[in-house]
Amino acid sequence: MTNGTLPLVFTLYGTFAFSLIAALFLLLAPYIPGKKLTQGLKFGTAFTLIWIVYLLEPLPHADAIDRITYPIADGFALLVLGLLAGALLGRDVKKTNTTTMSKSLSISGGVLAVFFVIGRLIQYYFFQIYSSFTEKPGQTIAWSVLTGLVIACVLTWFMVTLPNRGRVNNAIKVGLILFGTNLVLFNFFIPLVFDADMPDLILRTAVDLIAVALGCLAYKGGKQAIISGKQKETVG
Repeated sequence: MTNGTLPLVFTLYGTFAFSLIAALFLLLAPYIPGKKLTQGLKFGTAFTLIWIVYLLEPLPHADAIDRITYPIADGFALLVLGLLAGALLGRDVKKTNTTTMSKSLSISGGVLAVFFVIGRLIQYYFFQIYSSFTEKPGQTIAWSVLTGLVIACVLTWFMVTLPNRGRVNNAIKVGLILFGTNLVLFNFFIPLVFDADMPDLILRTAVDLIAVALGCLAYKGGKQAIISGKQKETVG
């Protein structure tokens, strides 16, 4: 790709990717309590956290400055996207009950994080994906643990927010649709900026996605709450 066409392609892909992420807001919005802008801010923050931890991955090509500039730029864009989605697509939702943390919820999140870390270790040891694992094993594993925990927190919030219709439904809706769409869109920004190994990129995307979807099966939900006439799951 030439330098002349890169800005155009980047703009077109960025518009497509951010439009699709905004569409995901429609899946969550009816169940996020609060004003429209608050809904959008929560949504944007959730996706921002996942993008930031992935941008912090210690890869051989990544300069120290990239780990500062990219998270700031992309994080700001996603927060603005969330606020715009809330303002344009959201509606105020009154919460009539409160979701509380519980031991089972913490365990579910922990299991999800462990699944992500196991998936990454499989990629490093058996598939030998592009990474700094050989040169910086400690830093790479620490990043995997941090990323697993962040993903677990965000996706647990998704699962608590959405109506619980069973473990498989959680894995599909949260693991594959919400997380998966976001991950695919994020990862395929990379070939626009760097000379990426496409089979490696597809492999890491697929394994991360499968690991997280399997981890979502650990969440079993809890008792019902009512938000603006819609049934919602809380954990008790």
